[in-house]
Amino acid sequence: MKLFNCFKPVLGSLLLMMIAFSCTSQKNESITNITAKDFAQTAQSKDIRILDVRTAPEFSSGHVKGAVPADVQEADFEEKVQAVYSDKSQPVYVYCKSGKRSMMAAEKMKALGYTHIINVEGGIDAIPAEIITKEE
Repeated sequence: MKLFNCFKPVLGSLLLMMIAFSCTSQKNESITNITAKDFAQTAQSKDIRILDVRTAPEFSSGHVKGAVPADVQEADFEEKVQAVYSDKSQPVYVYCKSGKRSMMAAEKMKALGYTHIINVEGGIDAIPAEIITKEE
């Protein structure tokens, strides 16, 4: 029994460290990456929520069918996203031109409480042309 009492502080510390690491990994899981090819297959086979975070002229020049525009560099980005996608637990696919702005947008969305953000690696430059349109 005395031996067990000596290990109580060590066991307690280990337990706290395991909980801390568990919480950290869960927070990072809210943003995942997907290849443009896998995104294209998903977008063609399912009804998904898609956010285009490029500028308005970029969006007009061509975008993924069904995508909602919200320029990540605009001051009202957060308000636009929350107005369109109020359910923060549902997946949202995010893309830009090459991947940098979409990751910035994903981080902002994560801070707003979105729990399932999918960043399209390579952006629209890597997305197959058959799912891109100039309409809408």
